[in-house]
Amino acid sequence: MTKLKLTIVLFILLTSDLSFGQTLNNNLEAHFYFEGSLVDSANTNHLGIASGQPAYDLFRPGDSAISFNGSSSVSSISRFNNTSFRNSAISLWVITDSITIPNQSIIQGAFMGFGIFIEGQTGKVAGFFDGTSAGSLKSPGSIVDNKWHHVVFQNDSTHTHLYLDGQFVGSQPEVFVVGNGTANNKLYLGRTNLNLANFIGSVNDLRIYSRVLSVAEVHQLYSAGLIVSAFNSGNDERGGRISLYPSPAKNQLFINGEFESNSRVRIFGQNGQQVFEGYIKQELDISDLERGVYFLKVTDQSGKAETLKFIKTD
Repeated sequence: MTKLKLTIVLFILLTSDLSFGQTLNNNLEAHFYFEGSLVDSANTNHLGIASGQPAYDLFRPGDSAISFNGSSSVSSISRFNNTSFRNSAISLWVITDSITIPNQSIIQGAFMGFGIFIEGQTGKVAGFFDGTSAGSLKSPGSIVDNKWHHVVFQNDSTHTHLYLDGQFVGSQPEVFVVGNGTANNKLYLGRTNLNLANFIGSVNDLRIYSRVLSVAEVHQLYSAGLIVSAFNSGNDERGGRISLYPSPAKNQLFINGEFESNSRVRIFGQNGQQVFEGYIKQELDISDLERGVYFLKVTDQSGKAETLKFIKTD
């Protein structure tokens, strides 16, 4: 059977209804995929290295995450302005196997009122929007188990709510505080602005919204993180023989690698809905796709498959 070892472009006709993916982009003020970079794909709130040298860890096959070792951290290159926010939601994936005596800061909005951290000694995840970690809303138990957890903290201007792994955990009254738009209003990941509460673990798919998320949207974000592992079940064993570039991509996406000429291609949206299935052809035009995360799965005639993630930008 003939095998191709060359760069191939695919051509697809996308007919899926992607409206739900569009809603997840509404009022999305910052979005960090951490695919080997610190770029904010939703805006211009790019991050830079603040201390040490953060690494990139594996979130799922074909998807990386940023990793902190207790001395590394990143922060905003310029100010992050949340002065116009009337409520907010923060969504992220996190993994850690380290419980320390002090708190460990996952993300802090310095001088902007919010933060998410691992509570010292208990390993509970906690978050706040009122400017102080004292009295923060917490998970009922530890999440320090070396497993990925999806966390959403949000404040509707009077109450803070917590969702853990797609499930509502609880809420409590809390005022909503914002920054003043000055230069010290910055995001810090892996530690606080005072170089305290250093975090040991990894973070992926960090989103900051200037609105609250619906229950369905929270579940959607949680489910999206499980998609790749589900796609990679069964005969997904090709082992990195193909690659996609560029990612993020705007109009065209290329596949490079070794695979059979009659291999089949399937593309899935972030909600797990299949948007295309067909044989590899000469050109992949993704210009009609909405901004977001997609998964491309190549399966050869024997059933061996490989799934890779790509990001579509505007």
